Amino acid sequence: MNVFSRIKMLIKYNDLLRIIVTANLKEKYLGSVLGYFWSLLEPLLSMLIYLFVFSVIVKFKVENYSVFLLTGILSWNFLQISTTTGVTSLTRNFNLIRKVKMPRELFPLADVIARMIELLLSLIFLLLFIMYYQVSFTANIFLFPLILFFQFLFIYGVCLFISHLNVLFTDVQRLQGVIMRLWFYLTPVIYPYSKVPAKIYHYYMLNPMAVFVSLYRTVFLGTPPPEMQYMIFTGVVTLLIYFSGMAFFLRNERIMLKFI
Repeated sequence: MNVFSRIKMLIKYNDLLRIIVTANLKEKYLGSVLGYFWSLLEPLLSMLIYLFVFSVIVKFKVENYSVFLLTGILSWNFLQISTTTGVTSLTRNFNLIRKVKMPRELFPLADVIARMIELLLSLIFLLLFIMYYQVSFTANIFLFPLILFFQFLFIYGVCLFISHLNVLFTDVQRLQGVIMRLWFYLTPVIYPYSKVPAKIYHYYMLNPMAVFVSLYRTVFLGTPPPEMQYMIFTGVVTLLIYFSGMAFFLRNERIMLKFI
């Protein structure tokens, strides 16, 4: 079965997908006193820590730095938390995968959808901060669904690769944490991309997350967007990651089932 046929098949499993997403969210906050409120509280606490370090100790000067930080953290967390849960999405659900015949890519998909729901809930805090600091909205706000859609495809494509590889080599889930820490500092989450030295700027902006984080700020803060060539490059890379991730997953699905 080719990639496009499989995508059409996934639509038929939307009810099952909804059940898996709901179970995913309930499992994550099981036993927690604050429950779903953690999806709002975690990025806020991260913002306060970075705000203290970079505005009080390092004295990093950026206009409306708290809103700047929170916007970057929300965009970054969508990737980081999705891949952290997505890398184990198949190994966590091995019993269900063995017993029930269904498209196995539903599991990493459910993880990414669950994290997107958390992101959308977290936007409540961001909007409150924007109103408090009287940051003016622009027409760029209408671009957010498109940006979120492309970031979703990018993250899902990554999760298709790493969830499968983690079945074969469990070291992948440990390597994921190391790569995320490195990737974080190579992405303008805590600093603007304009601070990147000119001699490495071109290579720096080939990082899709640098473009996604910057576009979040363009949408919510009205900052200038990255140059067009980097946005086009990110769009092309996103589609390549998504379709190649689907093709890789489907081509090697039987191998994965032997190891799970």
